[in-house]
Amino acid sequence: MRGLAIVVVAMLTSISIFNNNAAALTADVQINSSHGWYEDDDYRMILNMSFVYENIFPPTDFTFYFTLEGDGDITPDTQYFNGIYGSGEIPFQENIYIPNPSRNSMYTLRITGTWQAGASGGTIGGSEAALVIPQRYELEVDGFTLFPEDPQKDDHVSVSATISNKGNGQDTISVELLVDGEVTDNKTITLDEDSSSDITLTWLAEPGDHNITIRATSHTSGAEIVEVSTLLKVGMISSSDYANIGIGLTIVVLLAAIIFILRRRRR
Repeated sequence: MRGLAIVVVAMLTSISIFNNNAAALTADVQINSSHGWYEDDDYRMILNMSFVYENIFPPTDFTFYFTLEGDGDITPDTQYFNGIYGSGEIPFQENIYIPNPSRNSMYTLRITGTWQAGASGGTIGGSEAALVIPQRYELEVDGFTLFPEDPQKDDHVSVSATISNKGNGQDTISVELLVDGEVTDNKTITLDEDSSSDITLTWLAEPGDHNITIRATSHTSGAEIVEVSTLLKVGMISSSDYANIGIGLTIVVLLAAIIFILRRRRR
């Protein structure tokens, strides 16, 4: 599973611009909120931003250029705000795509620009924000087996599976055995990225039809949960019952043999 993730973003600083007449034009490009998620191994992010301006006169055209440090794309990479006048706020979005980021990697978003007011114009020095890409959590449960496959009452059933950490960082994982929704056994393991471990949990069998589930939960993320289930039928007669039946049959056979021998001697 590749779930939603929080992106830690530093706010952009204000930009003060001076035209040739020394009239102050104040503009502020800022990040209001962010939303990020993994798609397979890649990371996508939406930045909800605003262009805030005050006391802009005369009408001014602004162009902002967005660049991302490191591997990744940002669209649109240019934002145009034409005919800006007075004071106000304009919301907009930036979409970021980062292929296969490493764990807790950091990228820098840089913004530069230009402004044009009639015959006057100039460049905007620029600001930057730190974007922290969170760790990706992904668990996998496979190799699900039960022994014995046809258990009887009071048998100790071993339920085994391979737990794999497919994420890009170390993860602590709780592995639980559930029988009909109730936890009957559990273990906690810690796996490095791209590693796996074979786990065996046990259950004292009870007669009837049961739903057997192995559930792996990431302690680190708190959200990544993977379950694998199967149905299991447990017989009514235990191994001790079979032994008692065997002893009883032996006694019956011996008694029958003794009676047969005694009857032949009487003849």
